[in-house]
Amino acid sequence: MQQEKSTEGTLDLRRVRLAHAQLRGISLVRADLCDAELTEASLAGADLRAALLRKATLIGADLSDAVLAGADLRDACFAKARLAAADLRGADLTGTDLTDATLTGADLRDTDLRGVHGLTAEQLTRALIDRAALPPHSPDRPEVRPARRRERAPHRRRRGA
Repeated sequence: MQQEKSTEGTLDLRRVRLAHAQLRGISLVRADLCDAELTEASLAGADLRAALLRKATLIGADLSDAVLAGADLRDACFAKARLAAADLRGADLTGTDLTDATLTGADLRDTDLRGVHGLTAEQLTRALIDRAALPPHSPDRPEVRPARRRERAPHRRRRGA
């Protein structure tokens, strides 16, 4: 695999083929991974802050606990990817495919989700979405309401006790 430094000082990994690669915990801050093939790669705990992943393919990849804050994920495919507890704050998800992706505990705060494909209300109820720009309500997409903390009912005494 040939790696180069681009003129901006970022690691140039454009069009790299790393399907099924074991890259747990790797630091790829500001790396250029545009058009990369990362199908079923393990990137759990990876640091991908401000990385460029435009048009990257990450079908079935494990990005649990990964940091993708501020990353450019435009037109990337994360279908069936595991993004549990991933930090996606402020990432650009325009045109991104999240069909059947696991978003439990994913931090999507301050993220614009209006151009995301395959996103369901169920996925969003399991993620942190405060201040996220949500997709508009439509007949085929139920309205998304963030889960609220349940209030405990006041304790009532039983009769005859």
